[in-house]
Amino acid sequence: MRKFLAVILLASSSAWGACSVEGIFNALRPGASYIVHAGDYDGVEWTDPVQAKPSLEEFNLSLAACIQATIPTPEQQRQEALVLFSSTAGQQKLIRAILLVLLDENNVTRQWITSFKVAVAAATSLADLKARVAALPNMPDRTVLQAKNAVQDKLNSGSSD
Repeated sequence: MRKFLAVILLASSSAWGACSVEGIFNALRPGASYIVHAGDYDGVEWTDPVQAKPSLEEFNLSLAACIQATIPTPEQQRQEALVLFSSTAGQQKLIRAILLVLLDENNVTRQWITSFKVAVAAATSLADLKARVAALPNMPDRTVLQAKNAVQDKLNSGSSD
């Protein structure tokens, strides 16, 4: 006989394996014998001569409790985010490097806006305003290569550590 296990994938957490059909039946009837043909209640062939198959309602209640138990609380989610934020693992460094590049780009834009406001405030005529705005530095589009290089520079400099 072949035994198939269909895990209910409701989230990316590895703890969800306990909420599989097999995990629920093992929790409800430890040591019972059955065969999982499909990944739901109806796909289970109950072969245990001693223990009765749990009712659909009992199965659903246990499944709901299992799922609820695997969902992290908001506080647990915040703590996990703080650990990731301060982690020195490569992926977290990459994320911080990308954020630093975005922050740099944001600051360049803010500086240009400030310069624009100064030019507008100092202008004495429309012609003077045109000349002052024309003198401001251009803000060319960034290319993908420039973005990659900027992120690599942040990683190489150690500023994302």
